Amino acid sequence: MFKIFGDVLKGVVGIFTKNSDAKNKLKQAKLDGELQLQKATIQAKIKRIESNTNADNNIDLETVKDMKTSIKDELLLITFVTPIFILLNIVPFMTAFFSKDWISLPSYIKESVLLLSSFPDWYKLAIGLLFIATYGFRGAFRKVLNNYLTKKS
Repeated sequence: MFKIFGDVLKGVVGIFTKNSDAKNKLKQAKLDGELQLQKATIQAKIKRIESNTNADNNIDLETVKDMKTSIKDELLLITFVTPIFILLNIVPFMTAFFSKDWISLPSYIKESVLLLSSFPDWYKLAIGLLFIATYGFRGAFRKVLNNYLTKKS
């Protein structure tokens, strides 16, 4: 009688053990799948970054090559930067010269610098983008932009 009871008990325990083993294998397979998905996602991100970096470097190289024969970028940059140059370098000195008040020159320079903040945002952005395009800093700009967007979110 104990033998029959023991055999029945073994059978019941065996069923639960097999069921438990199947559940463990299923969990392990699910975890393996998630791990492979994460690895694939990371590899895709790495390939995208490498591809973007190579493309940026190629574009920057072409930009530098084109700079040897073109002056349009420099003329455009000069056109946008001239008001800033005049505001910071000429206006304070002309004001001091005509007022014959050279002691106040630092305050005139300070006022000129403060006027820079009144320039429209599109103008500041245009100057930044002109420098990036003219001197081939696309790769650096992409890194700065990615860092900014990562910190912001």
